[in-house]
Amino acid sequence: MTETITSTQIVVTIVTAILGSSLLTTVFTKLFDYFTATKKTYQILLLAALEQLCDKILAQGYRTQMQTLRLKEIQDQYKKINGDGYADALVADAMAMPLREHKKEAA
Repeated sequence: MTETITSTQIVVTIVTAILGSSLLTTVFTKLFDYFTATKKTYQILLLAALEQLCDKILAQGYRTQMQTLRLKEIQDQYKKINGDGYADALVADAMAMPLREHKKEAA
């Protein structure tokens, strides 16, 4: 008498083999490492942008409305990826500067 193997049995066998193998663990570990590294890179870039903008605001002694909006946008993105409190201190210093319209210099 011959037994017929159903497609469900084949799928269950394959899934069980995959779950029991180190291949799946390796794949998930590599994906986790990739996304962690990507997140860290994004944090570094956002922090650099915040530092540069804050330095510019502090050097000029005031902030414009456009700088304020950009500063808040970058800070929001930085917080979304669990940036540290260092950025909050930078932004607080920049936001303490008076709000003024940017004057274009005559050519």
